[in-house]
This record gives sequence, structure tokens and C-alpha cells, in this order.
Amino acid sequence: YTSRLTDPMKEGVLYHSVLASLFSTVRERSGVVKPEDRKELLEILNECIQEQLSDWYARGEVYLPPVLTVFEAKAQELLSAFLDNELATYPNFSVEAVEKELTREYTDQGFILKGRIDRVSRQNGCVLLVDYKKRSRLTRNDMLGEDPVSFQMPFYYHLAEENGMDVCFLSYYDIEQPRF
Repeated sequence: YTSRLTDPMKEGVLYHSVLASLFSTVRERSGVVKPEDRKELLEILNECIQEQLSDWYARGEVYLPPVLTVFEAKAQELLSAFLDNELATYPNFSVEAVEKELTREYTDQGFILKGRIDRVSRQNGCVLLVDYKKRSRLTRNDMLGEDPVSFQMPFYYHLAEENGMDVCFLSYYDIEQPRF
């Protein structure tokens, strides 16, 4: 028996909201995620965590104070690890969009394909699509192999290309196992 003190879905939504807030702030300020700005980025990240937890509290989605303290520390640890991975893996990428909605209508087939990409970044004309996952065990083969089990990223790729983006990189980020 394992006791869960927090709701995994709420945790995932909170992490996602914090990262959206972080990259929106970066986009408004310098627009570029630079390794030499790590200290400032960590400060922004912690402000975003506090802001999102305050919003959470205002909506009544709060845990007992000791649980909230543990959860806040966990969020800071996991999202700081995310930031370090971001700076190491995709240094100096500019943030082009956060929560980018893309649509492609297929009138002859009678459907519309829509997607909301967590983040679109760019470097030297190449576009990076990033989707955050609280926990992801997907492999490249799961997405792009002969018998894919997940169509989310291939759909994002298709939508981005159809909307004129030159996509060079696709990436899921696993927050709990900090890795792209």
C-alpha cells in the first residue's frame, strides 16, 4: 500500500503551469534561454512556483500545510533539474511560443486536426517542439517507429510543418525522471 499525499493530476497541471509561466516570462524579457542566465532563470522559476501555488491556494486546491511544504520543495527540486537539463540540452534557443495552438483543416476528409504545443523554440531557423510530461516512458520508436503507440508528437510535427515551421527537434520532457 502506497499513500499519496498529493493528486498526481494536480501535480502535473501545476508543473505545466509553472513552466508555461517561466517561458512566457523569458519570452517577454530577453526571449532566449542562456546558460549564463541560470541564476536569474532559477529566481524566475521560484517566483513562478510561488505564483502558481498562490493561485492554487486561492482556488481552494490546497493541501495541509506540511504536505504543501513538501510538495513545494519537490516542485522546486524537479523543476530546477528541468532548467539545468534545458540549459545543457537546448542552450541559447529563443522562446517563440508557449501553449501554441495549431490547426489544419482537411475539408475533403471532413475533419480538423488541432493541437496545443507546450513550447515552440527556435535556433538558427530550426524549430524545437517540446511537450512536458509529469511522467513519460515513451521512446523514439514509440512515437516514430513502424508501430507507434503515441501519435501526439507526430501530430504536432505535422501541424507545425503544415503551418510553415521548419521542425528540426521534437522532445518530450519527463519531469519526474528529469530528462528529455
